[in-house]
Amino acid sequence: MPNHQGQGGGRWQGGGKGNQGGGSPQPPIVDINQGVRDISSWIENGLTPAAIDYAERLGGHLQSARFTTSQIRNIFGEVRRIQMNYDQGPVLMLKPRLAYAAKRADSAGAKDFAKVLTGGLDAVVKGTDEAEKEKRFGRLADFFEAVLAYHKAAGGK
Repeated sequence: MPNHQGQGGGRWQGGGKGNQGGGSPQPPIVDINQGVRDISSWIENGLTPAAIDYAERLGGHLQSARFTTSQIRNIFGEVRRIQMNYDQGPVLMLKPRLAYAAKRADSAGAKDFAKVLTGGLDAVVKGTDEAEKEKRFGRLADFFEAVLAYHKAAGGK
């Protein structure tokens, strides 16, 4: 299996996924600043394969940084509730909730997660009308779901 590390592929160092070569797999390489820059485009224009690759790396990074599944799910549950009955007020409140969750978890993973998702929320509220904002929020929710799934796949507890 080719190693896609420098090309946005979310692979464990060494080429394959998991622990195929003996020792412990290395945590995925993730550039948080890249995620903050790129998530706006993904939210505005639609998710791409690069977005899903980044979600895979971010999920693995969060797992290795000891950010727990329950900490992610607390916010994800709120995102899904908002998505079912979209209203901008609760969307705006997600930013302070992310900041609070990051501070409470007091881990690098929590802070990284909050940085990337806050960038996504900023892209949502820049929408030109409510229908566009709702569509963007759906993309953010999908990206969030991908991160959660990859976090769990990487062994997140």
